[in-house]
Amino acid sequence: MTTSRFMPAAVTLFACLGLSAAGCRGGSEPASPFTVEEPASRVATRDGVPLYRKVILTPVTNVDTIYRSMQGPISIHRFELEAGGRPELLWVTGYDAVMVGPDGETQMSQEYMCHSNLSIRPGSGFVFLFPTQVQPSGGRLFSLAQGQLSVRLPAGFGVPVLANQTLQLAAQVLNLNAPAHPFAVRHKIGVEFVRDRDLARPLTPLMPRAVFGMKLLEGPDGHYGVSPDEVSREAHGEGCQVGQDVKSPFPAVMTDPSGRSFTGHWVLKPRTTPS
Repeated sequence: MTTSRFMPAAVTLFACLGLSAAGCRGGSEPASPFTVEEPASRVATRDGVPLYRKVILTPVTNVDTIYRSMQGPISIHRFELEAGGRPELLWVTGYDAVMVGPDGETQMSQEYMCHSNLSIRPGSGFVFLFPTQVQPSGGRLFSLAQGQLSVRLPAGFGVPVLANQTLQLAAQVLNLNAPAHPFAVRHKIGVEFVRDRDLARPLTPLMPRAVFGMKLLEGPDGHYGVSPDEVSREAHGEGCQVGQDVKSPFPAVMTDPSGRSFTGHWVLKPRTTPS
């Protein structure tokens, strides 16, 4: 399913049912302006077995103004590596994203990428399928941005998923300069994986563990989740200074058990001294 804050619900539903599910475009047909989800195909060899790659094009975004960090058009797309297939064990080994033109092929400047995230849904279902003593701290597997457009896991390692397990893409556009003329871009995203049944032995499984940086908005100190009477400078270091929330389309403000407010997206003050 694909959603976008720039498309009304009825249009979004039509895009999902009428176009996104249609799959790969054929021959010289122009790419759909909506989400294009191509079936996985074999592209190379990894760990001595066939490597498969699934490509997804996000909806076309028209750029005619400035979109600051975390404030540009964003699309959300949920998918399966093999839609309608049996629950076969797969291993995700790579993820990449680039900015392209509406045709899905013409390279565009990567300065228009805010970020591209690939996520799973952690929880009791995921833990039941893949039991581990190290519990996932979040659902995000990979996050790409300018300067880091691809991730390839080392040989022998992978993230276990089922062929029919729901994954989620979140792709956002960035534009920091006023355009002379309107233009259009989209994300071209690739997910690489191998099949467990092809392997002589399973890969070493990796699970998502995240570290978050936050800024204090309101409260006596900046140690999230640590009550003020438990703060130890030796153990916890310096706390967060009071900052200003970015007010992005997707609020990142969180309140801890002590009632203090923190944000994951904050405004950086202009520097007055050399860095």
